[in-house]
Amino acid sequence: MSDKLKTWGILAGIIILFIFIALNISTDIEAQKKACNEKCHKIIHVSAAEAAGSAAALSQFPGADNVALALLIGKMVIDLSNVYDIPLSGTAIEIGKSILKQYAFIITARFASQWLIGWIPFLGNGTNAATMSALVEYIGWDVAENFERQKFKDT
Repeated sequence: MSDKLKTWGILAGIIILFIFIALNISTDIEAQKKACNEKCHKIIHVSAAEAAGSAAALSQFPGADNVALALLIGKMVIDLSNVYDIPLSGTAIEIGKSILKQYAFIITARFASQWLIGWIPFLGNGTNAATMSALVEYIGWDVAENFERQKFKDT
């Protein structure tokens, strides 16, 4: 009787150990996700602020800020990939252009607003800065979510 009791005690101990390990791994993954999210938050907001500044400065010249937009988005995507340890190939401008192709409709709408009122002093500067900042924020969080799914896909 005591051998059976010892066996059940050992099995119960092993089960409790596996449960503890599983809970600990889950907590560790959540901590990693939170740390990555905080880093992404900084990267995306700084990129959006840079985009707004360049858009406001260049708004009297419709289309002039598109190169800056591609570079900023390319740099942001590279920085986000580094947060999640996902390797990318290509330069910032190549990555930025490929990302911008994926969001062609949104960029077309932004470009239309830039042509309509972007050239008007002050009103155009503000509108151009706001739309460019919102575009960079949207793309940044979309890319970050995709990278997070790639990194934590097995969890």
